[in-house]
This record gives sequence, structure tokens and C-alpha cells, in this order.
Amino acid sequence: MILAMVEPRRTILLLLAGGVLSMGTGCTTVPTSPPPVSGPAAEGVALKQTETLLDMVRKVGWKEVEDLLPVLAEQSSADFPGMAALAADLRSVAGATRTIPGSPPIDSGRLVDHNPHFWNAFYEIAPGDPLMARLHVSLLLAAGDIARADRIATLAINFGRMALDHRQELVRLDVHAQLVLQGSRRSAHERERLRSTKAFAGLAERAQAALAVWPQDPAALADLATAQRGLAGPAGPAALPEADPFLAIDPAKAGREPAAERDLRALWTLIDEEKATGDDQVLRRFSILAQAAGVDDLALVARSLLAGWSVGSLPLDELFARASLQRLVKPEEAAAICAEAFADGHQWIGLNTEEGATPVDLQGLSVHPQLEQRLLVQVAETSYWIESGLAQGAELAADFGERGEAWALLLQKDDAVADLRRSLQLDPGNNAVRTSLAVTLSDAGDFKAADAVFAEAEKRASRNAGDAQAWGNHLFKQGRFAAAEEAYSRAARLDPGFAYARIMHHLARIRQGKPGGVRLDLKAGKRDAWGAALLDFLAGRIDEKALFARLDGPGGLRYSEQECELYFVRAELALSRGEIAEARRDLHSCLGTGVSSFVEYALARQELRRLDASHPPPKEKESSGGETDDQPA
Repeated sequence: MILAMVEPRRTILLLLAGGVLSMGTGCTTVPTSPPPVSGPAAEGVALKQTETLLDMVRKVGWKEVEDLLPVLAEQSSADFPGMAALAADLRSVAGATRTIPGSPPIDSGRLVDHNPHFWNAFYEIAPGDPLMARLHVSLLLAAGDIARADRIATLAINFGRMALDHRQELVRLDVHAQLVLQGSRRSAHERERLRSTKAFAGLAERAQAALAVWPQDPAALADLATAQRGLAGPAGPAALPEADPFLAIDPAKAGREPAAERDLRALWTLIDEEKATGDDQVLRRFSILAQAAGVDDLALVARSLLAGWSVGSLPLDELFARASLQRLVKPEEAAAICAEAFADGHQWIGLNTEEGATPVDLQGLSVHPQLEQRLLVQVAETSYWIESGLAQGAELAADFGERGEAWALLLQKDDAVADLRRSLQLDPGNNAVRTSLAVTLSDAGDFKAADAVFAEAEKRASRNAGDAQAWGNHLFKQGRFAAAEEAYSRAARLDPGFAYARIMHHLARIRQGKPGGVRLDLKAGKRDAWGAALLDFLAGRIDEKALFARLDGPGGLRYSEQECELYFVRAELALSRGEIAEARRDLHSCLGTGVSSFVEYALARQELRRLDASHPPPKEKESSGGETDDQPA
């Protein structure tokens, strides 16, 4: 059952101490901080700013809950008892005495973490669906549990399978969380001064003042723990654990594994920097480490997002859920939740339960799932800043440029070209964006328009190795191999360690019937081991079997990237020998990797277009269901 989508709101309150906080691209970091402040007066200003932001963010969180409450409340209590019970809990909170105007008092432990109604509802919503992500993040924001709200939002933004509007809404909520987190770190230099001079009494006083404003302030909790240990001396007890990004809901509970906490922090750094976006293997490992470290809320969220990739839970997910739930609610309640959630014929509700999240038709071409996820996150983040009206001038131009590049790699030429041209209107001097526009037009086969943009880029700046390589690729796509050879030669001279200039120079020569003449530069071998392996193969120093043996382990994006390059090289060698059927198979295999971010993918698309025009593929055999010799295996 799929419900009508809740329309996300595009507003954000950013008034801070009488001004507007300047913000830039990205949902996990809010840049442009004010200058450091120090002294009692400055400390007071910083606390007041945090208090103001916290009040606004709590209101934003509760307003989101109120917007989602009708979706929960309209569900049949017979079909979705957990949803009905949670809706009743939320209505009860809304009707309570309000201690903060516009924001009811919320205890995230009682209403979320240790509430069986919340977890019953959690498993009545489709795995990884944005309805639960938005509700979960909003409840934590409303409770002032900002650091945890940021972690849940980051996981959902980077790994959730959802429509673009819902991802943008999560970006909006996470921006609010980041405002509070950044505000609490404004006087970091003063903290460090007190820590380094071992002024533990002053550090404790400062931390207690911050906690009086925001009881969940992670920086203040860490300072207080440090101060109490310092004041107690070596023989004194550790009054509080050192606060870290993964402080468990119940810090004193048994079963936590310190090694898992250490590994979890390292993995979170990878996720938080968006280097693992869409990588389901990273998400699986994160869920396991989070459970071992006792961070059960993140473990359950990560496992649900993982299940969303396969649009359903697996048998092992029940065992996983039960292990964490038993540490959050009573064992009998955990058993009842799992019995209902993993029963045969279990129904789900949600805002976006369709498999896949690409917002437009890719016209038969594929994009690697992990790459697609990264690009959709980039589109959501930049779209938020563009539509918010907060970014201006060069920052707005950069947002349009980044979104345009993402659309291009999602194979959406019209959207990409529109954004890249808008970026250049706002910042005409950005030649990198101009080159991106030229490459986008070239990749789409609009060679005449690309020629004009490349010419304009040439006027504005002397080409570097990357520019020369991009021009060579543009020529190669058109079959202008002699001119491409010259461009690649220039790129190799400009950057002797650029392996792909040498690879493409070799391929341009053999397509003209010339000897390849490839040679390995020592710099190329040190900088790019896989590029060096391709050069070794082209030079005849290793055979094809040895080249395949140098591929990374299968399953990840890097493996697909290497396959993309390998199959393109094989196809070019086959074309130079006149072996059309073999070349066509390898070109299809190159496109089958879905690595649209690699130039070989774009080159393979154009090669197939030209090949199909000059040598149309034979019709499929009608009598047998088998493949023709000209089709990819």
C-alpha cells in the first residue's frame, strides 16, 4: 500500500542574534562560521545563540511531526496497530502542557528509544522508507537530541532509496541539526585552552553552563567528563564516560565492545564524508558494528535502510532486530514486535516504496547503483540550497555547477546543460564549469555545440593536461583519431604521470592503423597502479589473463570502474583488428558496468552509435531464444 506523498516544505528559519547565517553546499557540514570568540561576554553570546537556535530547531522538528501525524493517524488500527499506538502517543504529547512556546516537552528515551509503539510502527513502514526517516529525525530534533538526529539523517540521506523531494526534506532537517551543532562549537579555541592548561575547574564551569542551555550538548558532555576526571586525579573514579559521536543510549549497559566502537567511529568518518554513499557493503558492516558497540538505534536504522535496497527484509534481519530491540524494550515486547514485523504476508505503508529512485528515464542505459546513489544525494543537496534562496553569487553558481555535473552523469543532458549554463551566467569566469558543459554536450553527441564551448574555454585559459585530454576525448568520439592523437600527446607532455593520456594516445594510433608505441612512465606507475596495468597490457608486457587478475575484488564500485576501462580497451583493440562482433560485445559490457562517471563509458556510447550506423547489428534469431553472435553475453 503506497500513500500519497507528503509535500515537503522549503522554508528554513536562520535568524541568529539579529543576522542571517551564511551557508554553503552540503548537508553534513554548514560552512562559513563567524570569527572565534573568547571571554565571558563572548561565551554568553555563544550560549544565547545556541539557545535561540535550539528553540527554533525544536519547533521545526515538532512542525514536521505535526505534518506527518495525519499520515500515521489515518491508518487502520487493525492492520497497523503500532502506527495507531504511536499516533496516540504523539497526540498525547501534543496535548501536554507546553513548557516552550510552540514545542511540547519530549523525552526521546520514553517516546522513541524505549517505546515499543515506536518500534512497532518502525516495522510497519516499508524498510528504508522516507516516512520513518523523516519522523525519526523530527522527533529527535523536537527533543533537542540534535547529534543523534544528524546521524539518523546522514544515514537516510546517503543510503535511503527515495524520491528526490524526500531526500531534500531530510537535507533541510539535517541543516537545522548542523546549525545547532556548529553553534555549540563556536568557542572551541577556549575549550582547547582550558584543556591544554588543565584548568579543570574552569572547564567544568563552562561545560555546566552549556549543559544548562542544551543538556545533550556533545562537546559540553565531553568537557565535563574530562574536567571531572582531571579534578578527581589519577586515583579518582571516572565520573562520566568520554562523550563521542556514538555514545550509546544506555552508556552503562553490558555487552558493548570497545573494539567495535573504535571501528564504528572510523567507518562513520567514511560515511560522513560521503565517500561510501550507496555502498551496501559499508552499510551492512556499519549496522553490525553499531549493534556490537551497543548503539542500537543506529544499528536498527542502518539494517532497515539495507533491507530497503532489496525492497524487503531477509530472515537474518529478524535475528538482528531482536538482538537490538531486547536492549531497548522488554524482551517480551521485542519478541512481539518481531513476530508481527516478520510474519508472512506482512503489509507495509510508506511514502515511497517503489524500487529504485532515479527521477527520470535513462532510456535503456544503466547507472551503477552506488554511483547513482551518490549522484542523487548531490542533486538533493544542491537543489535544496538553490531552492532555499540562501546561496548567492559564487556559492549559487557552484551549486548549479555541481548539480549540472550530477545530472550529466545521471545521463540527463537537458537538465545538465541548463544548470551548467546557469552556473556560467552567474560566474562567467569559471572555466572548469565551461569545460564540464563542453564535455556534457560532447557525451550527448551534440558535437557542434561542444566545439563552440571548447573554443570559448580555450580563449579564456591555456589548457592543462586535463583540458587537453577532454579535447582529445571529444575528437575520439567523432572518429577524428589523428587529431585526437595530437591532443593526447600534448596531455602526456603536460603531465608525464598521466597514464590515461598514454593509453588513449596508443588507442588513437592503432585506430589509424599505426603502431601503438605505448610506453610506461615511472610516475604513471607510482600514481595509478591500474592505469599502469593497462599500459603493461597494451605494451605486451602482460597478457589478458594477467590483466584480469589485477582487478579489485568483485562487488564494489571500484571493480566496476576497472571493468569499464578494461572492456573499452578490449573493444578498441578488436575494432583495430576489424572484429566487429567482438568489439560490439565488449562495448556493451563496458556500458553494462553503469560507470557513467568514467570517460570510457561516454566513449563506448559514441563508438556504439557510430558502429551501429556503419555496421548495423544483425537481427536476432527468431526460432531460438539464444543470443546472436553480435549481442553481449
